Amino acid sequence: MRDTLASRTLDALPFFDAGAVRRAYAEAADLPPAGQAALDPMFTEITSLCLMQRRFGLSAGHASGERLEVVA
Repeated sequence: MRDTLASRTLDALPFFDAGAVRRAYAEAADLPPAGQAALDPMFTEITSLCLMQRRFGLSAGHASGERLEVVA
């Protein structure tokens, strides 16, 4: 997961601010186990989207150019 979220593939996803995702992932390491577990589904979904990006090329972009905000 860490390698995928640190890769350029995340940068190519039009859905997220890659820097914010990476900061949230880094900050999650300082959370207690329950807090980490609460964020795990979000990071798993983003990692899955990265893998789909690699395979299918999801970088068509959103018409408005907006990105989803990561709230940790």
